[in-house]
Formats: sequence, C-alpha cells, structure tokens
Amino acid sequence: SKKGISAGVMTLGGIDRRLDSTPMVWARNLARTGWFTVYVKKLYLRPGGGSSAQIDHPELIIPITADLFSVNSGKGVILDSGTTDTYLHKSLAQPFNEAWKKITGKPYSNLPVKLTRQQIAELPTILIQLVPYETGYDEVLGLPDDIIGLVGNKLDENSPTDVLIAVPATHYMEYSPSKNVYTSRFYFTETRGGVLGANTLQGHDVVFDWDYGRIGFAESTCKVSDPREEKAGLVSEGADARGTDCILQNPAVTKACIDTVNTKICTGDNPDEMLEGAEEWAMVVDYPGTGSGLGCEDVIRKKMLPGMSRDAEIGCNDAGLCTTKQTCNVACRYVRPIEPQQDDENSKSVCPHGSWGACLESCRQAKVTSSFMTDGRCHEDPKEREERECHTEYCGISDPCVIPFVVHVILAFRGVDHSTWDKNAESTIIDAFSDAIKNTQNEHIFEPSDVELLMISPWHQDVLDFSGTASGDMSQLLGTKVVMEVHMYNNNAIKPESSAEDSARKIPNDLADRLSTMLRSKADSKKLSECKSSDIFQLAQKAHEIHFVLQKDGFMESLRDSMKSSQEVFAFSPMIQNEQFVKDSIVFSSWTIKTEVGGGSVYDHELDPYPHALHYVKITPAYFGFLNLSTVAYICLPLLVTYLVSKRRRESHAGEKMLSLNPNTPTFCPKPFEIVRRKFGGANSMLGLRKKATQDLEAPLHNSDTQAPRRRDNE
Repeated sequence: SKKGISAGVMTLGGIDRRLDSTPMVWARNLARTGWFTVYVKKLYLRPGGGSSAQIDHPELIIPITADLFSVNSGKGVILDSGTTDTYLHKSLAQPFNEAWKKITGKPYSNLPVKLTRQQIAELPTILIQLVPYETGYDEVLGLPDDIIGLVGNKLDENSPTDVLIAVPATHYMEYSPSKNVYTSRFYFTETRGGVLGANTLQGHDVVFDWDYGRIGFAESTCKVSDPREEKAGLVSEGADARGTDCILQNPAVTKACIDTVNTKICTGDNPDEMLEGAEEWAMVVDYPGTGSGLGCEDVIRKKMLPGMSRDAEIGCNDAGLCTTKQTCNVACRYVRPIEPQQDDENSKSVCPHGSWGACLESCRQAKVTSSFMTDGRCHEDPKEREERECHTEYCGISDPCVIPFVVHVILAFRGVDHSTWDKNAESTIIDAFSDAIKNTQNEHIFEPSDVELLMISPWHQDVLDFSGTASGDMSQLLGTKVVMEVHMYNNNAIKPESSAEDSARKIPNDLADRLSTMLRSKADSKKLSECKSSDIFQLAQKAHEIHFVLQKDGFMESLRDSMKSSQEVFAFSPMIQNEQFVKDSIVFSSWTIKTEVGGGSVYDHELDPYPHALHYVKITPAYFGFLNLSTVAYICLPLLVTYLVSKRRRESHAGEKMLSLNPNTPTFCPKPFEIVRRKFGGANSMLGLRKKATQDLEAPLHNSDTQAPRRRDNE
C-alpha cells in the first residue's frame, strides 16, 4: 500500500522463484471445472508451534484420522483465497478436539480467549496432508524426508510423497485489537467437503496451474523487496526505526597520496621518513536515503572511509557525485609507482566500472569509472567521469506534467543466461534499446537516460509431450526476460519556483538539512508543474511510435546490431552469435501508463488525436495553441452551463404540457407524488386539474397503479 504495508504478491504468467524459501511441491487438482479442489488425507497436530512443515520430532506429532469419504464429499475440499477462514468436515471435530486437549490440556473452541503472544506461538501447528500430483519426487532435492513440504517416511511410510502444509497458530488465531482477544478461525462445521481459506494459504507461494491440473505450494514470506530497499538493507542496520541511510558505490581514488608528495626527499637513507600530501576520493550515490537516516556525507565519513580526519573536505553535488579531500602521510619506503593490475572477477565487482548512479530529484546523475591498481585500490580515470541529465527514478515521476507517460516494455532474449547479468549488461541493453527505437525520420525518440531497467528473470517455456501433458521438469529455460520502462519527459514543463531552487541544492546531509528538505517537500507536494496540452499531445505521439517500432518485423535484428557496437556484450554473446536465437527472441508486451496524481492508469492510444481519430476535447487546445486548458474552460464552461439549463427547462415544459394533454401516459405521476405537489399548487393548479382528469377518466387503473407506490411511501 502507499503506507508501505505488504499484503502479499500475485504473479501472472509464470512462477517467481524469488518468493520461495523451500522447494515447490505439487498437489493434485481434482476438479475439471469450477474451484481448485484437493484431497485431504489426514490432519496432524504438532506441539510447540512453528510455521514450517519441516519434521524434526515426528514422535511428538499426533495424527488425526477421519472418514475420508465424508471429509472430501460433495464439492470436495476447495482452495479459496477469497475465503478468510478454513472450514472442514464436522467428522474431524471430535478427534481434533481430543488431540488438542492432549497437547494443551484444554478443549478446542472457536470462542475468543485472552492469550499473550508467547502463548500463541506455543499453540499447536496444524499439519494438512494432501494427495500429490504424482507419486514420484525430484531426486536432485533428496529423499522425501529431506524435502520440506512432503510428508516423508517419518509421518506416513505408505505415502511419503504426499504434500504437507503447515498452519501455525499465528495464522489460524485471529487477533482483535479492540477487545485484546484471539479467536480460532479453523472450523469443523461442514456437512460435505470443506474450504481451505486464506489463513491456510498464508505464508505460502501458491501456484494455481489449471492447465496441468495441479496446485503448487512453497513456503514463503510472500514479499519481493524493492531493489533499492534491498541495497538499503545491506548498508543500514535498524533502518525501519530511523529511516534508510544513503547508499554509495564503492569509492575510487581520484588522486593518490603518493602522487602529491615530494618524492625527492626520499634518498634511500631515510625509508621511515614521513611525507605529507593530499588524497582525493570520488564515489557516486546509488540511493539518496530516506527519512532521518544518515546522509551521504555522514555515510562517507562513518562507513565508507572511517579513518578520515575531522578536517577532511566532503561534498556531494546535485548529480550525486561525492568527492573527498584530506591530508595524508606516506613513508619513503612505500613510495613506488602505481600501475594498473590485470582485472579479475573480484576486482571487477569491487571497482566502479562506469555504471550510472541514481537519477536524483535534480534530474541528474553521475558516473565514475575506475580500475584496479597495484596498491590494491580502485583508481578513477578522471577523463571517464561523466554527469548527465536523466528522467527516471526520482525525477518527476510524481509530477504528471514532467513525466506525462511511461512506456513499459517486456523483452525476452533467447540464449541469454540471466546468471551472467551484471551492470555492464544493463548498460548494454539500455543503450542498444535506445539506439534501436527511431521514428520515421530515423531520429531517436528518447535517450538512454530516459530508460530504467526494472527487473530481469529467467525465461521459461512449458514443455508438453505428445499426449498434451507435462514432461520432464515441466519447463525449459529459454533465456532471460527483461522489464524496462521509458519515461516520456516533457522538457517544456513549467516547474514551480521552489522546485527549481531545490534542484540546485546539494544532497541534504545532516539531520537539520534533511528535516528541512522533508518539511519543504511536504509543503511543496501540491505544487505541480504546468504544461501545454500541445506538449502532452507530442509525447503521446512519441509513445505511440515506440509501440509501432516494437511491432515491426526485424526489430530484434536491429537491437542485435546496436548491441554489437558495445564493448561489453558478454551476457548477450550467445544471442549475438546465433542467428536463430535472434529470431526466437521476442517482444512480450508493451503498454503506456498515463501518470496521474494519486496513481497512473493504462493509456489507450486509440484515443490519440491523429488525423483519423480526432478527440475534440484533447486536440482542440493543441491545434489552436492555447497555453493550457484553463483558457478553454473559462470560455466554454459558462456557455455549456447556459445551454444545459435552457435545454432542461425546455424539456421540462414540454413534458408537463404532454402530461396535461394526455393523462393516460405511462409516465403519469403516481398519486402520492401528486398529493405532495398539490399542496403547493392549489386545487385549480395544473397539477390539481391533471389529478381530477385522471380520476374521472381512469379511476380503476389509477387506483391499482398507486397501491405499490403507497406501500413504499408508507414504509
């Protein structure tokens, strides 16, 4: 939610393995139509609680048996995430209560009770055994006893590959904050079948696979963190309590201490003589931080370069480039030339290798390129330092006039291994994608700084045998899927003055600066930029052209050719070298989001004001050159209101005249309504005459027609 509350994840079109903390196990779906239905074979109660289905002490677990025919009768036991609670057959009530009383010493009840959190954690965990999709198991994962989610020989040696679901008390005991009580929402009341509701499914990644007739279960926290939050977690401890600290790329030496000392003093007879110089470092902001977390300068001083002197100079500009300068000392024995060292995998991951930092609110970002040297540190190449304007991440996404449209694109690359993906691959695809999208005049529609890569994931395709059923591992790894978005930036947007001043400020560092920035941002949150509708129209055209280019034959070939010009194409080498892989690569989908205050909506390009599909309200201001829609509103609104009022009056008079001439009309007012109106009109008014004429001409019909309205009126 907007408040940061996570209520789970819904994945469409595949399986997101990032959600799973245990292997996916599959239960059989018994239904051919309607709800997903499973076959419940047995229940267990495990003393001591626990949220996992892992079996450590099987001798303590109490099995609960019942009449399987009754438990699975009727529609069967269905899975329904839309039902909050779980309902099972009433025949399970007695054996369940006996097992519950044996563990807790008290009878089981659905009445509210007062318990502490510790007592809730110690309540028994309910284990549910289901019939599996198939009796085999994946030997790569080990034996059934080793696979979390399978019953194993420890519990049921006759059915070790059955699926086992754990429902801890924290899921089936519902807490009422107003009354400070807990109520069990696991009911044994059904006369036929049952429902495994949301409290049973909670804590699992559940895959509803209708095509193969199966339901997958894997234990999960059901949360995929924002990559920025994940990075924040690596740097900040206790971030939830005080906000998130600034995150920076690894620092690089801009000017080494040895390069600034007077080496002529070192004659060979004084190896321990200390020389004084100055050392400079540079690093780029990857995440500016939030709330009252540490600012970028504090992070540099306390975490990145903790040995810095108090008089060290530290500063960060509006592009997120932070530099430091401090005095240093080096002994003559260590004065030697610093030379490049051959990069290995470790040095490549440590040294910033030309990846862009975060796109900040100033709509600028920076890049530092460094290489590993013989002194064991990363040294920057000052010639490769860059800053540029950007329009992603924190730049204008909440201001509809600055970023009126965002184009989402999903690409799938055959033969590309997602495990080899790195920052270089990200830069390669963004640069190549920007180069491959051109309009009819062969001009670039957007720049690489307008593109943000959101996610990469393996590209799987289900494999079926000749009978139409799944074979082998059920899926084949084809390559890598890439999700990107293009921010359509309006460089003609008129920004509020406060925003222009803020963009020129450096990144706030200390608590006072950050608090001031937060208060100022809150005060200015309603001050949005202004823009011309003609500019929005042009950006809608550009967004439409992007979709047009993506649908053209040969787009993937153009993208491949653009990749070839990049120096870093390791991740894409299999596709580039294999023509068939290029042909198999596809554009999965693309759509446009129209940004709006409070949330965006999918934009329909069918309404774009092109010559064959003019949309009067949207296109008129653009063609006539009005500065904004307010001009049109001031001119047209009074005329429109006057027209509608006069039209309503004409229709009202015409309808009244028709009713007075034709009392038999079906729309003639019922009697209760006439009585109320007659009090104001008098006996000789139009309503009074109309009522009298109606009673004289159609008394029976009128009386019968008014019975129902009278009853409603009396009620």
